[in-house]
Amino acid sequence: MHRIEELKKSPYVLAIGRFSHPPRLHDLADLSFDDEDTSDLANCRPGHCDLELSAAEMTALQDAARQPGAL
Repeated sequence: MHRIEELKKSPYVLAIGRFSHPPRLHDLADLSFDDEDTSDLANCRPGHCDLELSAAEMTALQDAARQPGAL
């Protein structure tokens, strides 16, 4: 599909888009976390996380979430 961003949104597809080549942080500007995702992230530990993240990714997101105005 060449215009994937035009796919109909549904309860199962909350957001859709394309990454730039090369990918840029701005590509994720519309990404948001709901309360459940935020709670899951706060409880993530290496080897035990509902989100599929590496230990480094968990730490980076948890540190970012502690910043004022984050998430």
